[in-house]
Amino acid sequence: MQAASGAATSSRWHRSAVFVLLVGCSHGEPFAAPDPTTDVLGPGSDVRLTYNVEQDYWPAWTADGRGILYSFVNLKPGREHRCIGLIPATGGTRIWQLCDDRGIEADSVSSFTAYALDAGGRLLYTEATAADDGQALSPDRTTLWLADTAKPFVRRELVTLPAFAGTTPIEWLVDLEWTGTSTFTVLDQDLAIYSHCRFCGFVDTAFYGIAVLRGTLTATGVSFEPIAGTTGATSYTFAENGASIVFTLRNDRRLYKVSATGGTRVVVATGIGPVGGQLLGVSCRGVNCIVASDPVTLSDDVFGTFPSADSGPRELHGISLETGSVLTIRSDTAGLFATPRISPVRGDVVVQVGGAFGHIQTFTSSGSDLHLYPGVVP
Repeated sequence: MQAASGAATSSRWHRSAVFVLLVGCSHGEPFAAPDPTTDVLGPGSDVRLTYNVEQDYWPAWTADGRGILYSFVNLKPGREHRCIGLIPATGGTRIWQLCDDRGIEADSVSSFTAYALDAGGRLLYTEATAADDGQALSPDRTTLWLADTAKPFVRRELVTLPAFAGTTPIEWLVDLEWTGTSTFTVLDQDLAIYSHCRFCGFVDTAFYGIAVLRGTLTATGVSFEPIAGTTGATSYTFAENGASIVFTLRNDRRLYKVSATGGTRVVVATGIGPVGGQLLGVSCRGVNCIVASDPVTLSDDVFGTFPSADSGPRELHGISLETGSVLTIRSDTAGLFATPRISPVRGDVVVQVGGAFGHIQTFTSSGSDLHLYPGVVP
């Protein structure tokens, strides 16, 4: 795969809340080979994949399971370039990256909010941009692109947001996943800017789930269709060999399931994590799922509670869709667990450890890294 550098020239929108969580400069490091996959749901070993001074976040497996895409920040004098990186499935040196640091972008900042790479090297990605004036609090333009990893800026514009899927508004896209040669799914969210408190100078970006969308590439761009039953989803995953979609909701410690074609949602597990916490991501393989739960307080309005990671355990749970059983497989008190992703070809799980609140809310916080837990899921 050919290396590319283009850019995610961001800088927290330079003081902007939209990118508070997107701060991260990463350097891949070699590590020992992972444990072989087991046939029992268990904690596995802990392999640190990235090393940084700020944040690496939002991991996503490539369709063939050979690599892990993620977002990071490439710090350069006077600027923070937000990028997409790709590391091998077993970790090591970054083998490809996309950073929009071209000279023509010197007057703007940007970030990549969603990305998916198929086995043929086709890259779907969403790029949000704003003027680099230190004042922008939300993107001026968010675009869904279709490109190739070898030539990421020889690309086709599919849609520029805001847009609509019927009567459903589309403003912010995360968690892209190819489902066929011309089809994909993506999580549609609403973006809102809030002050941390009545007289605070700090602002924060909250993301409110709208629905999981089914996208289809067309001759003129793309068409979208909301998947019935997924309204309000904050994270989602396919399960049961693609027959169902499992998802989480904001301020809700239950796990939900709906047919992959849409329908009535049902509760498949309850009481996940400590009372008052948030579910910061879900991923399933067959009937087994991994869910991250964290003691996080969110801000929901301009005079709301200061968003924070509270004291208490950060946990990864193994959940059976057949029985609804909830098993805590990892628990810690330092650093959040967020956006777990199970490999499409193995039982390995990649997780963001530390940093901000998954796809629910941004927050100025300590750095984060990606960790791999090999052989966790049968």
